[in-house]
Amino acid sequence: MKQTMINVTESAVNLCLNHLIFADSSTELYNYYLDSVNNISSEGFPKPNRLYAGAEFCDKIFKHIRHTKFFDHLTHLNQYVEHVSFVIPPMHESTMEYFTGIMDVIEQCTFVDELVFNDFGIMRYLHQYYPQYTLVAGRLMDKGMREARFVIYSDLEKAHNNRKILQSTNLDAPFYRSLFKQYGVDRIELDTLNGGKLLLNMESGMNYTVHYPRIFLSRSDYCEFSGVGKKLSEKFRIQGSCTRMCGSVWEELCDPSESGIYKIGNAAFTTQKEKLIRCVNGTFRLVYSQGEKNESRCSNSFF
Repeated sequence: MKQTMINVTESAVNLCLNHLIFADSSTELYNYYLDSVNNISSEGFPKPNRLYAGAEFCDKIFKHIRHTKFFDHLTHLNQYVEHVSFVIPPMHESTMEYFTGIMDVIEQCTFVDELVFNDFGIMRYLHQYYPQYTLVAGRLMDKGMREARFVIYSDLEKAHNNRKILQSTNLDAPFYRSLFKQYGVDRIELDTLNGGKLLLNMESGMNYTVHYPRIFLSRSDYCEFSGVGKKLSEKFRIQGSCTRMCGSVWEELCDPSESGIYKIGNAAFTTQKEKLIRCVNGTFRLVYSQGEKNESRCSNSFF
């Protein structure tokens, strides 16, 4: 694989955060956007001209999005950026009704030009029913880059070999390139690594997006926040009711690596501690994913 230095072709701001999805005012979204712009611009990267909106990890959020307010928020933010990518989490049949309602709103937003999918079923659905949009393989599609425990192995040689395995994705392998081509997908999204440098294969013909500094680790259909205050027999249900607590609280997990793993809703994250130039090699679109407002580890610039 031919290696190159870092080359950020464009920047975007990730607004797929629970406290922003549930925001009552466009001002809160704008302030978050402005803070992200300052962090990006201070390091000499291109000023963001794209936003990521939607939900990355939980489709139950679509039940709570008020269409008019969502449309107003996107329209307001369109004053500052030209393009919006709408992000779609892994979907269940039980929430497809709410999703199609949101898509009715999205189709009114002429500045939305990309749909970011995170499972193969919804990729096929979008290709069939929304062919006017460019489809992008979201960061949940890559299954190999999320193991935070690799960095705590005592055997240094073994740890080095494990990191090496994780340094490149298999989504740009010939099989996936052929599959994606059938659906018009030429861009894949990735997280940086929790130890080691992400190497992008610039000879694959794919376009890449890298999220930074937030690193997605795992998700589940079960959300423990939805079980707070319920009887024991009602707590551990995958399709339980959504209380939207993920919009205001989060949980920090203890682990021996002290890498700062935290859980929000049904997903777990950590934060990249290295500067961007030290954790990626290649040409890519940068998506600045700063994190929720109450994630103290993500409140500062990590460039």
